[in-house]
Amino acid sequence: MSTIKSVLTNEKYKGDCLLQKGYTSDFLTKKRKTKNGELPQYYIEDDHESISDSEIKIR
Repeated sequence: MSTIKSVLTNEKYKGDCLLQKGYTSDFLTKKRKTKNGELPQYYIEDDHESISDSEIKIR
């Protein structure tokens, strides 16, 4: 059930794209961090053909 829920809630399967999820905090050590509101993120709808239907309701 959790695998199906993750597929239905993932933006890539809906045809959307969330850009800039993470960033490099130190370019010398190449440490990557997940964003928590420090920098802007961009959400693009209908970026590519969807695999799942976005109108499916999850319980």
